[in-house]
Amino acid sequence: MKQLIYLSIVLILNSCVDQGSSDIEYTIFNQTDKSVKVLGYDRDFENPENSEKATSIVIGPNSSFKVIRITGINNDTGFRFYSIQGVDSVHLIFNNQKIKIYTLETSATTQDFSIFRGDENHQHFITEQDYEDAEDCNGNCD
Repeated sequence: MKQLIYLSIVLILNSCVDQGSSDIEYTIFNQTDKSVKVLGYDRDFENPENSEKATSIVIGPNSSFKVIRITGINNDTGFRFYSIQGVDSVHLIFNNQKIKIYTLETSATTQDFSIFRGDENHQHFITEQDYEDAEDCNGNCD
């Protein structure tokens, strides 16, 4: 009988504990009139064959891409926008004609990490300036 009472108390107390989980919505906004393909990579410099490529994200002109991640004790938001964790290089491909490449190393000089992690609102905005800064790739951008 003591064990049953003890077990009941433990179950009640356990159900009262906030597990700390919540949903976080990550959004990339394409504010251009071009279609944009976003490719994330987790590069392995020591063993390039072990590098991973995230699933492509394609965002139409003046549209957005949204993904919801669940945080908590057993969940990790390390994925953020991407289908893999550890993305350290992102390629923005505009209409398969121009490409802009972000790496964690080059972003560190400008403190712009939002393409990797999102800003304080878990968002990133692709702008006309990104398109202007992109380089021609003559249809061979992938």
